[in-house]
Amino acid sequence: MSSHETVSEPELLAVVAKLLDKLHFTPDMPREAKWHTTEQLANEMALGCDAVHRLDRVLREHEARCLERLTKGLSPNALIRRAKYPDRTTALPLWGSVKHHGPPWPGNRPDRSDPPGDVPSILFVPDGAPHVFLSHTHQDADLALRLAEALAKMGIGSWRFETHIDQRGDIADCVREALTESAGLVALVTRQSISSLWVLTELHTCLKVGRTIVMVLDADDELLMELLQSVRFPHPDKDFDLSVEYDFGVVDRLKRDYGLRESATRAERYGPQVCAFLATLPSYLGSVPLDTTKRVWLPALAFPHMPAGWSGTIKLGHLQELPSRLLTAR
Repeated sequence: MSSHETVSEPELLAVVAKLLDKLHFTPDMPREAKWHTTEQLANEMALGCDAVHRLDRVLREHEARCLERLTKGLSPNALIRRAKYPDRTTALPLWGSVKHHGPPWPGNRPDRSDPPGDVPSILFVPDGAPHVFLSHTHQDADLALRLAEALAKMGIGSWRFETHIDQRGDIADCVREALTESAGLVALVTRQSISSLWVLTELHTCLKVGRTIVMVLDADDELLMELLQSVRFPHPDKDFDLSVEYDFGVVDRLKRDYGLRESATRAERYGPQVCAFLATLPSYLGSVPLDTTKRVWLPALAFPHMPAGWSGTIKLGHLQELPSRLLTAR
């Protein structure tokens, strides 16, 4: 392809659309095969590194124009569209063909539409205090706030999407930047978050940028704790143990409860997404020292209390261990 500077924006979009149209698309394909990041598209178009930023701008502006037309009741005239969720390992936007995925829709905006809330005074920490990225689902906002309050009492600030993403701010960009600047990620593990693509994306992205991950379990949820206590890893030294064993009956009960609040389509995805989450736990809870190939497992932390009679493969610790975990990782 000729120099990107001599190629017009309509020509760039037309080439991208042809590349995405040619994907051998089937509904059951892996997600990464249905969508491409800007970097992947630039590589396929033989564009240099300096062209990625321009291509990204062209794609985002095209998307913005299409969504603006939709809000006016006009045909979007879209050549490409963005995936609802970003790439799992980088939190970068994913682009797909409207031929396969259909046109964009107003509810698929990549930016925050509502104004952020104020940070409660109880969450203020001194200047220079460590801050963590608090990964959680919007359904768990109240519990996440309670956890943030507990962290603040230990002198740890927290980044939460409710208060830290500006209105009209690109959600994926804000998440990636916040993870890069944080002292680590604290993942609130609940019956909702174990099936969340966003939480899984934030965890994978955190690994990519090399930040500490600490898992905090909702110890008040007896059914969730029963599931996590049943987890066994036949190959615990693998980062992604897809042979993970767990109580499928408990997952079915959690799925039925999930289906009472979510759409049938989302409920159908609950089981596979829980399996994907559990399979990746070794990479979040384990580390491999330089002098050995054997994984050292770190405990997940229980909140708001330690459960009685815990006997799971996953180790448990007190929330008070969090400051030392962050300091050790520095």
